[in-house]
Amino acid sequence: KKCFMEKRGMSSFEIDSMLEEYFNDIRPSGRQSGAVLFAVCRGRISEGIDFRDDRSRAVITVGIPYSNLKVLEVDRKMAFNDQIKKNSKDSSLLSGREWYNIQAFRALNQALGRCIRHREDWGAIIMIDERFGQSQDAFFGSLNYLSGWIRKNMIYFNKFNHFEHALNEYFKTKCNELENIDRTQNSSSTINIGTSTKKRKYMISTKFNNPSKTRD
Repeated sequence: KKCFMEKRGMSSFEIDSMLEEYFNDIRPSGRQSGAVLFAVCRGRISEGIDFRDDRSRAVITVGIPYSNLKVLEVDRKMAFNDQIKKNSKDSSLLSGREWYNIQAFRALNQALGRCIRHREDWGAIIMIDERFGQSQDAFFGSLNYLSGWIRKNMIYFNKFNHFEHALNEYFKTKCNELENIDRTQNSSSTINIGTSTKKRKYMISTKFNNPSKTRD
């Protein structure tokens, strides 16, 4: 597959040109095998570009985009929030740690949602980080910061070959559904897409020891 990469300091013109080439390369064709687009969380591509339908059928994130704690602005903001919360009776105020987590998962949720853009859209969302398999108390309640529609569809995998098999089966199923829709459209002048029974499935590739929440 051809690879594209969002680089530091790219101008809007450079990003637009790269995306145009990317969209051309993934256009359905018997000679094309797709493409891979690398981007960064909080960047223009991960937050401001619409990858609906066959513009993207999978999003893979590696890690959680926490800000550097050694950055002065981050350290001072966390200390400020802790001080305000300590001196207030308002329980809704965010502590420094809560603010820090929310900022990271807001960027993560933005990136994860790039390939699911409307009700009939579909795709695989793959998160690679063992912390998603740890208990919530051990990791500041990380799962609670994920979007609800992602949380309720999560599947954990300990072994890559099992994850790979499940992912292949998922795409086979979705491709068969699309072929059936195409055949129906060719044989009939109308089709009620609103009655589709498509089911979305999201997958997470992780390594951790928690058999009650995993698929071997």
